Amino acid sequence: SPVLFSGPAKDHPWIKAAGGKANELQKVAPAEGAYAIGTLANCAGGWTPWGTYLTSEENFNTYMLTSAKVKNPEARQAQDADIFGYSLSDVFRRPGQPAQLDLSQSPHAAALYGWVVEIDPHDPSWIPRKRTAMGRRKGECATSALTKDGRVAIYAGDDEKGQFLYKFVSSARFNPKDRMANRELLDSGTLYAAQFLADGKGK
Repeated sequence: SPVLFSGPAKDHPWIKAAGGKANELQKVAPAEGAYAIGTLANCAGGWTPWGTYLTSEENFNTYMLTSAKVKNPEARQAQDADIFGYSLSDVFRRPGQPAQLDLSQSPHAAALYGWVVEIDPHDPSWIPRKRTAMGRRKGECATSALTKDGRVAIYAGDDEKGQFLYKFVSSARFNPKDRMANRELLDSGTLYAAQFLADGKGK
């Protein structure tokens, strides 16, 4: 399915390179700016106050495999393999594995996953958005709440051991009278990570 990237990382060179490669490998030409990459390894999510659904792309690293050994140190860095733990040996073993997930064919393929995806079940013509302002991780959940001053807060976790809990707060406020305008709220805001201290406190 086609998706769009939005927010501060939407034009990142890794995303553009891997998204373009995915379209090329699948021989498709979706709407301008969209990539036919769908969403992967979906975990928990939640409804937004304007009726869209958020889903987190969880342990996507297990799908990033190679059909040939990747020995180039620069390639390892480009694939952020040491952060997310992709397999960089010749273990391309999943039946029907899409070529777009083969890191030897598309070195930046993993950058297309690990995002919170917003889907509008009320409008099938609206292309799902990968909301980069909320960060990239092995996402666990994405549930919303409204702040006292009317902004939207999204709470999320990370399924990786020893990682963090996150809170994203939108820059703009929720408008209960304009559903369409609210669909852009998740592209700009502040992302917080919770730090838990040994004394039971945190910040």
